Amino acid sequence: MRAIVLVSAATLMLLAGCATGQPNVTAGQQPAAISSPSASAASSASTTKPVAAHSSTSAAPSSATPAGPPPTQRTVIRPVTADGQPAAGFTVTAEAGGQLACGEHPEPSAVAVSPRIAFCLPGAEYAVACWPSGTAGQALCFRDAWSHTVARVATDRAFDTRLVRAPAQPQPLALLLSDGTRCNIRDLGAWAAPKLHPDWVGYYSCGLTRVIYGPLADRDQAGIDESTSSWTVQVTAASGTGSFSTLRVVRAYFVGTFGG
Repeated sequence: MRAIVLVSAATLMLLAGCATGQPNVTAGQQPAAISSPSASAASSASTTKPVAAHSSTSAAPSSATPAGPPPTQRTVIRPVTADGQPAAGFTVTAEAGGQLACGEHPEPSAVAVSPRIAFCLPGAEYAVACWPSGTAGQALCFRDAWSHTVARVATDRAFDTRLVRAPAQPQPLALLLSDGTRCNIRDLGAWAAPKLHPDWVGYYSCGLTRVIYGPLADRDQAGIDESTSSWTVQVTAASGTGSFSTLRVVRAYFVGTFGG
């Protein structure tokens, strides 16, 4: 069962800067843990329009069924190698002052499609996908699906992820919605309950002003409706007030390990 990861309202992250040409982003390769159409390369925040089919003789019959929305694309980003080094094309930034508690027996990252990726605390560090660094007493953590940057953060102890398995149903680290909005998975904290659905919970922050909500019973899907190949989510104001908008998920980003 997928773990729920939560983010405080004070630490909602606005991801910016669309990454292009990511060298260790899996495109057109389907991870075994995800049963879905293959992903295409994540080259921009916009969706490439499909090439229209041309008829050489006559127009399609008027009774033809209109094409449905395109399926949600899946992208696996692999920013760290199996030996705890940044993968080619990724840079490391050292964070001063922060310290992670990953535990003697780390919890698996909910956004991972590869084993040996940990979830660490505290929530303020947004350590949703971390690897033991090649340097003792440090971890490498990936947070931003649209960047080539990995954070190096000190840990309170050495931690071993050799027994950490990938979840059977990984949740996306981030989502690109049909209106261009970028949303990031929640990591602990208390969020306002929506007034129209007080029993719903927040799963993704979309900038500082909007949130993806869903029933608590949908925690395995993190509020994402996967009943068709084109996923949808319910979005409203972060305050929990106002109406909901149903938006399509253009692309979902997961995390893996390069070469492992």
